[in-house]
This record gives sequence, structure tokens and C-alpha cells, in this order.
Amino acid sequence: MYQGKRDTIIDGPIHFTTSDQAAHLPTLYQFTAADAGSHTFTDFVLPTPGDQTITVSDYDATPIAGSTTIMVTASGNSQ
Repeated sequence: MYQGKRDTIIDGPIHFTTSDQAAHLPTLYQFTAADAGSHTFTDFVLPTPGDQTITVSDYDATPIAGSTTIMVTASGNSQ
């Protein structure tokens, strides 16, 4: 999203950071024309309960970034 609209011509890499030091995040991702500005990421793991922030940044232009905070709850099968 850029200025409230999906950037359908993005072709640069993005990267993820989080406040959860134990997190497993996707690696640097390079958008392609086939993505048309949208891609589903399924390899997020935030194991630490509590409020966690995820930030996605344009790797080539770090001032372009977006963040969200989510509440992570403990799994019932924690060990």
C-alpha cells in the first residue's frame, strides 16, 4: 500500500522486522510483475506472548515502511 492504494508496479525487495526477538520471519522478498503488488506470506512465527510489532520496509528506500501491532497469545501446547 502506498498512500492508501496498492502499488501494483512495485518491483523492489522488502524485508520484515519485529519486536519479538524469538520470531521466525520471511526472508528478503523480491516482488515480481506477477505479484501485481500483492503477495501472501505464510512463514511468520511469533512465539512470544504479548503485544508484538511487525514492520515491513522497502529494502531500497527505508523511509517507506508500514507497521502493525498484534496480540500474540500462548499456544495451548507450549512446552
